[in-house]
Amino acid sequence: MARYSIRDLIGHFVAPRSMRGKMCPHACCRNKRVHPANMPVILPNRLLRRASEADLLAHYERVQGSSAEDERARAQVLYEIDRRERAEAERRRRREAVAYGAYARRLEREEAVEHA
Repeated sequence: MARYSIRDLIGHFVAPRSMRGKMCPHACCRNKRVHPANMPVILPNRLLRRASEADLLAHYERVQGSSAEDERARAQVLYEIDRRERAEAERRRRREAVAYGAYARRLEREEAVEHA
């Protein structure tokens, strides 16, 4: 295995020791950002948006306490998953609208050619 063969949530190639819970050694993070194995309870927006669904679900399972911070973290993860589902539904709706528009234009052209 190469020294930097693993990617973290933000996309950095990291050494395996960094994935074991150490802080990110890259200059952009300056040892201020944690890796997925020990994410903070309340996720920053950038980390929340770039996390995979599996990472979000793992984080949700990890914050099952009864404190207000745990409840906020669960709500944050659920909202992010819901936001992703709504965005996917909107992309699907737009693809269908584009396909329908192309079909309608093709019918109009065929009608114009037939009329001519």
